[in-house]
Amino acid sequence: MTRRNYKRFLTLFLTSFFLFSTLVIGSENAPLTADRFQLGQNHPNPFNPSTQFDYSVPVESNVVIKVYNILGQEVRTLVNEKVARGVYTLEWDGKNNLGLAVANGVYMYRIEATGISVGSEEVFVETRKMILVR
Repeated sequence: MTRRNYKRFLTLFLTSFFLFSTLVIGSENAPLTADRFQLGQNHPNPFNPSTQFDYSVPVESNVVIKVYNILGQEVRTLVNEKVARGVYTLEWDGKNNLGLAVANGVYMYRIEATGISVGSEEVFVETRKMILVR
């Protein structure tokens, strides 16, 4: 694959990958509350060797939180379960699904939450950026 074709492929892939999500860059200092779906900025950022972030769900929800590398490849699944209404804190140790340390770089973490309520299912998707420096 030529460099030009690779750039086109990467642009197309990342565009389609994040098409239905919101990429949020920056930090929010306000604490999360369980009155709406939220994904907090990780801290510290940049980090070494681990980082934490919060997320909140306003109703019982099926939640999937994954970490991706800059190419959009899945690195780690942090959550894949039904959770009750509340605010949760996660820690990522900079390792992949096999337990191996990942390389320095920019990573994305993404939440996909489907609220379970009578008569409707609300879907929340958000993506944030974090930087690992070893």
